[in-house]
Amino acid sequence: MYRKLIILLVLVAVVALLAINSILAKEPVIEQEMVIWEISKAKVVDPGSTVDMAEGQFFTGYTIEAKVKAKNNNVVPEGDFRLTLDAFSPYEDMGKQKAGRWYVQGHWTITKKNADEKELKVKHNPNKAEGTLVAELTDNPMTKKGNWTGKAILPMVLAAGRWSRGDGTLTFGPNLDGDLFLQLDRWPEAK
Repeated sequence: MYRKLIILLVLVAVVALLAINSILAKEPVIEQEMVIWEISKAKVVDPGSTVDMAEGQFFTGYTIEAKVKAKNNNVVPEGDFRLTLDAFSPYEDMGKQKAGRWYVQGHWTITKKNADEKELKVKHNPNKAEGTLVAELTDNPMTKKGNWTGKAILPMVLAAGRWSRGDGTLTFGPNLDGDLFLQLDRWPEAK
């Protein structure tokens, strides 16, 4: 009888510990937030260079700088935008890369207006957001002006005091003004 009672008490204790552990190890609440920055006053600061290769044409180092202003968020509400692009167009089909198409890759940053220079040197800081851009286009956006859109990716970064990651689009018009739209997953505020 005592043996059954001890087994029952041990089972109750184990269930209670599991319940407490579950409560304490609760996953953080991840919120979804849509952020949009308006890109304006864009200018080309490096026209890049072209390399002709046996496989195709490679365009590298094209860099623009612009001003950004958040339309609906406080993740870097206002600041400077920088985008550096590379693009490749094969002369013949190469697997999934088709002849005559441009395969664009880039790296973008948004730096908060009047950000502290010392803080910007820290890897994870709330004054800067940076990510990548990929696009498959019919024309080279660095040599032919026009509307174009690419997929923008924000890897896990500390943005406005909260760890965030997401993806969306980066869209440009012929004058290089446009919008950066991201759908973010945001973790609770960092302490």
